[in-house]
Amino acid sequence: MNYYNLGVLAGIIVGLIIVALVKIIIFRKDVGKKDEYDERQELLRNRGFKYAYFSTLIGLGVVFLFKGVFDFNITLSYSFMISTVMFLSLGIYVVYCIMHDAYFSLTSNRTKFGIMMTVLSLFNLASGIIAIVNGHADIHSESLAGIANLECGLVFLAAGLAMFIKNKMDKKEEEE
Repeated sequence: MNYYNLGVLAGIIVGLIIVALVKIIIFRKDVGKKDEYDERQELLRNRGFKYAYFSTLIGLGVVFLFKGVFDFNITLSYSFMISTVMFLSLGIYVVYCIMHDAYFSLTSNRTKFGIMMTVLSLFNLASGIIAIVNGHADIHSESLAGIANLECGLVFLAAGLAMFIKNKMDKKEEEE
């Protein structure tokens, strides 16, 4: 094993330790709590799953239609197009559930979740932008280095914006 691989392994281990420590610190009060959803939330969550599922089917159908059946000379890679469809369907589910008050359980802490979404969004967007600036991100290759971070950061950003908009709508509704 050379020093580069040893450094990568050490970085992965340190990263896992940091993630475990952050999880312990953030969620130590919520150890015994179980997520509880009422019937209305369960119905809306199931509808969100349905919309995400059908958006995945339609998106993958479009990808396979253009890339496989018609053999258009699209220079985008399969990996990029499929990951885009997956992140888009995840975003559809999250935004739909947040906007219909079905994403958070009755016992969840929305403030901690909002902070976590902001931090994750910033880290992923920064990592993706750095990869693009350094030339490591390439939507034409099968490697998704940097691109997956950018797409994931955009989903977290969409979730954060949906939470912000929903909070503003709820406050406006309370005032009336």
